[in-house]
Amino acid sequence: MAPGKYPYGVCIGRAQPPTRAHLGSLRRGLQVADRIAVLIDGSRLAPSTRNPFSFEERVALFSASLSEEELGRLRFFPLRDHPYAVARWQAEVRHCLAEFTADGPGSDAGVVLLGLEPDPSGHGLEGLPQLARVDTGWEGAADRSAAARLRAGYLEGGRDFRDQVADGTGAWLERFMATSAFADLAREQAFIRKFKDSWKGSPYPPTFNTADALVVASGQVLLVLRGGFPGHGLLALPGGYLNQEETLLECALRELHEETGLEVEARELRAGVVARRTFDHPERSDRGRIITEAFAIRLETGVAGRLPGMCARGGDDAKGALWMPLAECEGQPEGFFEDHLAILEAFRERLDA
Repeated sequence: MAPGKYPYGVCIGRAQPPTRAHLGSLRRGLQVADRIAVLIDGSRLAPSTRNPFSFEERVALFSASLSEEELGRLRFFPLRDHPYAVARWQAEVRHCLAEFTADGPGSDAGVVLLGLEPDPSGHGLEGLPQLARVDTGWEGAADRSAAARLRAGYLEGGRDFRDQVADGTGAWLERFMATSAFADLAREQAFIRKFKDSWKGSPYPPTFNTADALVVASGQVLLVLRGGFPGHGLLALPGGYLNQEETLLECALRELHEETGLEVEARELRAGVVARRTFDHPERSDRGRIITEAFAIRLETGVAGRLPGMCARGGDDAKGALWMPLAECEGQPEGFFEDHLAILEAFRERLDA
């Protein structure tokens, strides 16, 4: 094959799952660039109805429909979501590209951006100004509403996805339907469908308000294990929906008590609030538009009167509560519900001070 105009190309997107449009875009990209880095966004997330497939599974889905020659010119990289830290996401992109081009000229001028899926988080292209850009239709592969319908139909047992994916990818998806992982996702999809059906008669899509408490003591953060759907068994910050008669802080402290039984008086918790922030990424929850207000609370050593592991018990809709060292949280992003790890990371500087 004749060499392309550029030595390197890069595509960035979620591909949940890869469709015929994604494959067509990659093949057009291989006519422009000799080698392509495919940066799989939303990697290292817990499985959910919006992000059902891991990085490794999406690589397998691509590989099932690409030739050996095509795969030999592609390299896949996992890219984590950082919805509240755009600079961190951009730094990960640059790190991937530096690794990808390390054995070549290494000049930014030799890398072409073949596509970046539109994302409400506002990543955009502003953080990658040095890259030339060629439209290969990758963005057209990312019709978000169509992708959501494809996933929903698939997780509800439909076979319509076969029309939108290549044969090898379709066969992989058929096999996955026989796994326990698919069964768990199907149960979560059923919950999400029932939840959305409960308000589908509203004249406008509703926006829900929640509040979360991020409590830290002696370098450990108080977390709960979710007892129900969505996110059954995942780590989360204590929190929940706002009642109409309470303030956001009152909501956060109420949910903290109900879900953990933390033996600290409310006045001490209020005094320990070091920061608060609104987290409103449009796609932070599969349930719909949910905006949360998180309160970072730092407790002085010994204020609870017991060792951290003895302060909390499971309750309400949590099946358990535990203290986890802050330093360990970032090492297991797959274990966290929705964007709760990103919320924790957004407060780290204040909590470490």
